[in-house]
Amino acid sequence: MSMIRRLDHIAIAVPELQEALKRYGEDFGIPLEGQEDVEQQHTTTAFFPISGTRIELIHPMDGKGPVAKYLEKRGGGLH
Repeated sequence: MSMIRRLDHIAIAVPELQEALKRYGEDFGIPLEGQEDVEQQHTTTAFFPISGTRIELIHPMDGKGPVAKYLEKRGGGLH
């Protein structure tokens, strides 16, 4: 049986990016490493480094794409 030894990142789909940025930055005390627009996926991604991995908050840029569909179907959460 194999054990998980490391995670590259954890992606979390968020319906409200600014609210999520505030929560992770202020409430949880995790510094924002940066943001990136990923045109092909129609998303904006915010990066929060934490102990050898990253939390990535992903938000649909224009209400289109796979993350928008995910949020419509399931709401925010691990993606």
